[in-house]
Amino acid sequence: MSLPAATLPIQAIPCLTDNLSYLLQWQNKAFIVDVPEAKPVLAALQKSGKPLAGIFITHGHWDHIHGLNDLMRHHNCPVYGMPHDAYPIPALTHPQHQDCTLETHGLIADIKVTPGHMPAHLSYYFPQLQALFSGDVLFSLGCGKVFDGTHKELHDSLQKLICLPPETTLYPGHAYTLSNGKFIASLLSCDALGLPPLPGLDAYLQTVKTAWEKKDWSGTSTLALEKQLNPFLRCEELASALGMQQAPAHKVFKALRTRKDAFTE
Repeated sequence: MSLPAATLPIQAIPCLTDNLSYLLQWQNKAFIVDVPEAKPVLAALQKSGKPLAGIFITHGHWDHIHGLNDLMRHHNCPVYGMPHDAYPIPALTHPQHQDCTLETHGLIADIKVTPGHMPAHLSYYFPQLQALFSGDVLFSLGCGKVFDGTHKELHDSLQKLICLPPETTLYPGHAYTLSNGKFIASLLSCDALGLPPLPGLDAYLQTVKTAWEKKDWSGTSTLALEKQLNPFLRCEELASALGMQQAPAHKVFKALRTRKDAFTE
């Protein structure tokens, strides 16, 4: 029997158009990852009945911090994130500058610097929860856009994340899975590329669709599944299909990401 939403260790909180914030419940404390808007986050916190003990911000783009000031008017707690002059994080109390591991109220957070989408981007791995919060770097079946970083940085960040245990559940910053699935379908249907089939893709997309129809935005993917289905994690295998047999993996990644940038559903 599944647990009621209010008691789940990790609860996805839909925000804005397609953003996802997350409520983590650990022992008698609550933690939040990203605050796109305050109202739904406050509602989830109230329903949990637990005091807010910390906020983890993946990066300073507005759609991940828009509700932070309002949230902090109701709660006084540490805010973790990576400072950046162009994208400052309001109310930042615990700036992070490098990979590290910290413990707060018994909860261990393995903090990883993952640039590429932008220079100051953090991903958070919680080993006790077997959960990775990847912000806008790694999405289910896809990856983030390159805005202020480089394609090589983003490729390297993805390689860092997929070294985590394969059973790790993925919690990305946006609900892009079905859209990313359409891009993959376009690659598979392109005879010129000759991409190998991806067993399990259709079944996974149906699982996501069914869950979302029920307003269940909780983690549906693992790193093992992503390594199987996510083309951005299979660049070395796709080099031949893209006519880039001799190119380094990050160049193949750039070609694939450029193709995704131009894709329209």
